[in-house]
Amino acid sequence: MQPNNLEFTHSRNQETDSLHALDELRYKTLLTIPTVKLRPPNPPSSPEIRYASQKIGFVKPLAKIQYSLAVEKGPAIDTATIKFPHQKSYIKAYSEPDSESLIAEIEDLDETIIAVVDKSDQKLHLFESGIKKYTWVVSTARNGKVTPTGTWNAQWLSKHHKSSIYNNAPMPHSIFYNGNFAIHGTDQVGRLGTPASSGCIRLHPENAEVLFAMVEQVDKSDFAVRVIE
Repeated sequence: MQPNNLEFTHSRNQETDSLHALDELRYKTLLTIPTVKLRPPNPPSSPEIRYASQKIGFVKPLAKIQYSLAVEKGPAIDTATIKFPHQKSYIKAYSEPDSESLIAEIEDLDETIIAVVDKSDQKLHLFESGIKKYTWVVSTARNGKVTPTGTWNAQWLSKHHKSSIYNNAPMPHSIFYNGNFAIHGTDQVGRLGTPASSGCIRLHPENAEVLFAMVEQVDKSDFAVRVIE
């Protein structure tokens, strides 16, 4: 049996010990740092590569383009020799006469205005006082017709002439030098440079007008036309 006179007492020292134990527990809790073991991340897996064929071929790169500033020169062209591919077979290449040969053609003439008509190149070379002023394309007689060669003075002039032989064909600024033969303008300018007339010497209407005005300023006898082959 327990004695009834037992007395339980509370010790102040017990309370103090309990408080110290509690503080020590709190301190240890605060100083406890959890540690985590770190592992390096897994390396990324390489993508799966699939080929349409197991055989791989390599294409040879294109050759590098080489640039050059040099200009390739074409064949030399003699500008004095001209050939018209659209002309008929009886028109051939010609060489334009030089000034010395033309002067030789007129050195025996004394007229102020001289027209040298070269049938070989279908051109009229016009001189005034011994100086060459113009070179114009003409049309002399076509095949089957004749433009006579020789030297003549102007016989008469007709500004608005029409042919009495060829159905009133216009012959503006006509300078007649040998019967029915004249130097005059034509409306068939597309055929100039080729033999196309019935015998007269055809000029572009503008050139015929210039020549006509020049001859009007001098006496008819002071104009000469020389036709050469």
